Amino acid sequence: MEIGAIGSKVQTQFAQAASQATEKSFADLLRKIESGADKDSEEQDKALKNACLEFESIFIYQMLSAMRSTVPENELIPEGQGEKVFKTMLDQEYSSQMSKAGGIGLADILYKQLSRETLNTKNSVDNEA
Repeated sequence: MEIGAIGSKVQTQFAQAASQATEKSFADLLRKIESGADKDSEEQDKALKNACLEFESIFIYQMLSAMRSTVPENELIPEGQGEKVFKTMLDQEYSSQMSKAGGIGLADILYKQLSRETLNTKNSVDNEA
């Protein structure tokens, strides 16, 4: 087996693990918000906003990864495994910073929609009680 093949497999596994960890924490945040574990509405709003920013960051990361995969590799100067891992980590940081700086507006749209649904759910539960 070639070293390059092993490195590609490690890079793919690294990217998948990072994506899964981010998706899991996003899902955990949403479950916490939906269950009403945080009774303080300001904390709940902040957690929802963070979850939406994190989701937007995941979306931007996937978009950057797809865009980077369309760029042909330079055959003159081959890319090492360290560089591939660095680019993956760089894309993750770019996506995080883009999301925090306003991103593409997805976080705001999600926040408005989910906060409305959370408020409607709380009102219906309060009316039943």
